[in-house]
Parts: sequence; C-alpha cells; structure tokens
Amino acid sequence: MNAVLPDIAFYDTVEPLAAAGRTADGSALYPPLPAGAARLRVLVLLDRDVVPAWIAQSLYELAGSGDVELLAAATVGGRVSRPLPWLLETYLRLDRFFAGGMRAVTAPCALAQRLPQLPLPRFGGVASGERLWLDDAARREIRHLAPDLILSFGLPPADASLAVGVPHGIWSFGRHACDPLRAALWLIAPLWYGDVVTHGGLLVHRSDSGRWQLLQECWAASAQLSFARNRAYQLQKVPAQLRRAVRDLALGRMPAQTAAPPFAVPGNWQVPAFGLRLIARALRRHVPRLGLAEHWFLALRRDALALDPGAPTVDGFVRVEAPAGRFWADPCVFRHDGRNYIFVEEYRYAVCRGRIVALELGGDLKPVQTHVVLEAPSHLSYPFVFDWQGEVYMVVESAAARRLDLYRARRFPDDWVPLGEMLSGRAVVDATVHCEDGHWYLFANVADSAFDDGGRILDDLYLFHADSPLGPWRPHPANPLVCDVRHARPAGRLFRHGGRLIRPAQDCSTDYGYAIVFHEVLELSPQRYVERPLGRLAPDWWPGLRGCHTYSVDGDLQALDGKQWLPQMRLKEH
Repeated sequence: MNAVLPDIAFYDTVEPLAAAGRTADGSALYPPLPAGAARLRVLVLLDRDVVPAWIAQSLYELAGSGDVELLAAATVGGRVSRPLPWLLETYLRLDRFFAGGMRAVTAPCALAQRLPQLPLPRFGGVASGERLWLDDAARREIRHLAPDLILSFGLPPADASLAVGVPHGIWSFGRHACDPLRAALWLIAPLWYGDVVTHGGLLVHRSDSGRWQLLQECWAASAQLSFARNRAYQLQKVPAQLRRAVRDLALGRMPAQTAAPPFAVPGNWQVPAFGLRLIARALRRHVPRLGLAEHWFLALRRDALALDPGAPTVDGFVRVEAPAGRFWADPCVFRHDGRNYIFVEEYRYAVCRGRIVALELGGDLKPVQTHVVLEAPSHLSYPFVFDWQGEVYMVVESAAARRLDLYRARRFPDDWVPLGEMLSGRAVVDATVHCEDGHWYLFANVADSAFDDGGRILDDLYLFHADSPLGPWRPHPANPLVCDVRHARPAGRLFRHGGRLIRPAQDCSTDYGYAIVFHEVLELSPQRYVERPLGRLAPDWWPGLRGCHTYSVDGDLQALDGKQWLPQMRLKEH
C-alpha cells in the first residue's frame, strides 16, 4: 500500500514567520542566492514512484529551497538486482528492528502524495546490467526539459551519452538507493570495524568524471550496535547535503569532493564473526553502566592565565558539587558589580529536566548563594551571559521548544525579561555569542533535518552575524562551518590566549561531551571564517572521569565541567 511520510518522522509544522531572513520552516541557515543568479533546473530519474522517505524529503526540500526548479521525477522500469549473500541478507532484515524510530528514514513514501504538483512521467529504457539506457523518446523529452543537472536514484550509472547537453551531468546514487534493505550498504563498514566515527556524505557516481565520489563530507558518531541505525543517521542528512551541493552549483562552484571509500560486500563466512563482535561490543558498552547514572560536576580555579589551548593542563582546579538529587553542568562564568557568578544548567534527576541557576561564589570558590534564573516545562541548558551597552543579556538553549530566545536582566541575577527569538523553528544547541570588530556573531549547532533523531545535534556548526545582539541574525555564507562530530559543537565562550582568538569545541565522537578541543580563529568576518586546530583536553584530569564538555573564563575565574557514571542510589535527593 502506498504511504505518505509517517507523522512520527518529522518535527511539528511551524507556521510561516514574517520576520526578515526567515522561512516557513524556520530561520534561514544559508544566505539567499545573489540577485540575478539563475535557479538550477533539475530532473530526477527513479526506479519506482514509491521511494524511501529520505529520498522523498530530499526532493521536497529541493523543490522548496528557492535555489532549484525541479522539473520532473521520471520513473524508469526494468530493475534487476543480484542476490546478497543469504546470511548477510538475514542479518540486514533482523537488524532493521534495532533502528527504532529511525526506521522512519527509510519508510515508503508515494511521491504523488508528497509532491502532488511535480510531474511524474514514465521513461522507456533498461536499467539492467551496469548501465542505464533510455529509449529515443525519453532522450527527446530530456532534451526538451533542458535540465542543468540530473539526479538518479535506484538506477545504475547512466550511459555517458545521456549526459550530453546537461551542463552538470548526472549524479547517480546507485542502483540500490531505493531499496530499504540494501541502500547505502557501504555504511556497514564503520560498524563492521568498530569505528568511533562514520565518514559519510553524498556517495554519487558523477558522469563528468566517470567515478564514484563523496560530496559534502561529514563525520558523525557511529551507532555501535546497529547498521540500520547508523545508516539512518547518515541518510537523514542527505536532504540538507543535497541542497547544499546543488546550491554550490547554482553559485558557480563545484561541491567539495573526495574519492569514494573502498567497499566490498561481506560474504557469508564473515557474518558470524561480525555477529559475535556485536554481542561482545554490546556487553562492553552496557554492562559496566548497569545501576549507574550520568553525573556532572564543576571544577573551578582562579588564574590570570587561561588554559593553554595548544597544551591544556588542569592544575589547581577545585571540585564543586550540586546538592543531592541534581547536577551542575554547562558553566558560564560572569563577573558583575565586583562579584563572581557562574550560570549553570541544574539538572534534577526527579523530574529529568534542566533549569538555569546562578551560583554566587565566595572567596573559596564555593557557592554562597544559589539563584533560580529560569525554569520552563521543557529542558533548559547552556546559559550564555554577556553584557552590552550597560545591560546584561542571556541566551539559553531550549532545543526541545525549537527556538532560541534572548533575555535581558531586569534584576540581576534572577529576574529576566524575554526580548524575542534570535532563531526560530529549529532545534538549536549551545548557542555562543561573540563580538569582534563591531560585528556580532552567533555560533551554534542546528538540526538541519526533518527527521527526529532523538537530539543528535552534534555534527554541524553554523554561524550567524548581526549588527547588534538584538538582531536580525543573518546566516553566514560559509555555513555550515564544520561538519564533524569531533569539533563542531561549541564548548563555551570564545577567549583570547597570547593574542590569539580561541574557539572551544566539544569532541562528541566517543560519547556525548567526551572531550574539549581548542581552535584558533584565523579569520572572522561577515564574509569569511577560517580556523585551525590547536590542542585537546581529554577526560583524564580527574579519577573516574568520562567526559568534559565546557570551558568558561572571565578575568581570572575559570570553570570546567566533568562527567562521571555514579550509582543511582547515591544521586537520589535525600
């Protein structure tokens, strides 16, 4: 039965917004095409008209991007597939159940329902063997449509003659792209070898080069126990990656590319050993955590010199714990009227939700007073406090509400007035504000996916700029700055060390908030952004440490947070 995209697969619909720079689905992540730039004319070839959701969503977003004129999605019949090794196919069928809610990424979707205005013709041709051949009538129709680019899903690479007269040629996603079992089988390799990070992107065969290439590279944390889940984490990115790649073509530049990774389909004799490795991996991963809960604490020190970003060492820090039944994380140091404060996320285990509190510190770096700053029905975290024109402002992460709000202190530190949305209609995490040369910048990780992946907003760093912190915030032309789980997510305020501007970031590859990495910002302007890596603070500076993900400094006061796994009974509120 033909099906539309499942409701559970997508975030709730957002009403159109009137503010400049925003679209019906949320704040813009990319600048509009320059005036006079022509939209790219794109034709799509498919082996069926009911396709996986990730393909349907890719076409839906292309059609609505403003950068593309989607001409038609033509179906070519005659698909023939070689059988997979039977043990491998058995594993793939069983493993689908471990994808959980991420099965929505490969769920069937009828294009006629998802894109009712898009022409869906049928082209005559043959899709067997190693090449796609189209009959004369189909070729005449392609010449009539005059596409700038042809995208091919579920079909073998096309005969080279088909790309004649198509300026950007044909990008083929492979003959199994529409197969919910076999699609992107090359992504089994990271799971097979136990790689912490999956090297992904758009794996396409380009007719102009005659080779398979990887476009829009990204590095994401691997799902360690399920191929179906790991594949879904990658395929959910394809709509955004494809929009960016096509946008590059519209701007007159070729998308960044690299050679396709080598891959061979595993044989029957390899599957049993792989299954045993998965079982052992699951035991190593989950058994040590039985009866334990994640717990964060603060580490503070006074030192006029910030951490050396090239070789960070943690000396002289004092551990500070939250009261029983809660933890403190995401510290933001702020000095006000001669007093030292640290704004933190206070997570209470009883309600499984964070709120924002301000800790006023004494001379011994122990909190002398705790102020509840902000509380909401949804989770709040990563407070970022700054001053401007004699007023104090705060940005708070509220990704569950799919908005990023700006607050002003009416009475510091515990009475704040909302000023409005900085970004709306999107899940935004760890928003970090910085002022440089009179320009204001906002660094944040943003979910650029219609699929709900449970909050894995770890991989893509976006930058916005404005004339003041009141906005309007405009997307930076270099977006996304980083597509790498090892150093994308912000980890605290930008700071200076030895005259260099330093951006702290999280390494979330091994685990969420595993380590802090430091980058020197070499160029920062409304037009350009360049950085280079300097050093890394691993979670080895406290016994039993399992992670550290925020570093904040203001004057001589510095703060870190650290993660441990502690018995659940010890964390209950007494």
